[in-house]
Amino acid sequence: MPLIRRLAVLYLLVGYCSTQLHELGHWLVATAFGGGLVMGFDRWMLVSHPHGPLWAVWAAGPLTTLTLSLAGLTLMFRSRRLGAEGGFILAFFNSLFDLSSAVSNAAMGIVRHPPTPPQIDLLSSESSWKLALAPAFMVILALALWRSDRVFRARRLRVVVGLLVLTIVIYLVVRVFDTWAWLGFKAGNPFFTSVYGYILPVIPINATSFLVLAALLTHMRRGSHSEEPVAH
Repeated sequence: MPLIRRLAVLYLLVGYCSTQLHELGHWLVATAFGGGLVMGFDRWMLVSHPHGPLWAVWAAGPLTTLTLSLAGLTLMFRSRRLGAEGGFILAFFNSLFDLSSAVSNAAMGIVRHPPTPPQIDLLSSESSWKLALAPAFMVILALALWRSDRVFRARRLRVVVGLLVLTIVIYLVVRVFDTWAWLGFKAGNPFFTSVYGYILPVIPINATSFLVLAALLTHMRRGSHSEEPVAH
């Protein structure tokens, strides 16, 4: 499979799955503290207060995204070929996604309450955590772009521009899915009931996405091994 096509498919899957791991972070912490959530694809609603601190639930998503970004950066610096490409995708998407979310949330806050600058209150909102972690995401994104020269060489600019477009596509897909899920849930549709804290369609769609990603990575890894020269 050509590099650009392979990266596009991998990026769409890794990007989507990364957004769902972000949401899973919220669910895991809330559940661990005995709280109850209703999870969509992009938004969640607290239905019973956790016994532990609520700020931990807010922080879990952004910290999950930060962990994925750092894992990707590590892969970029320690792996070759497929590992380096996958590492770049993890670092680039996750840092860009939460950084853009932090910037947009801050901009909306300024528009709604001018001229007050955005306030960082880590005890009250997820947006504050994203804003607090924004410098770290900026550093990771810069390092990923700097290192990408060794991964993609002369095609780096074309790849980065293409991935920026695909980031917008992933964002729109997640938002459309999320709106669809919440409309069904609020309408009382039995196919959109909450199961283990998730609106029902979220579970099979996410499970399928992760399985397809695993199958694709396995196929690509076998393909990369078959292209390696054999010693005689």
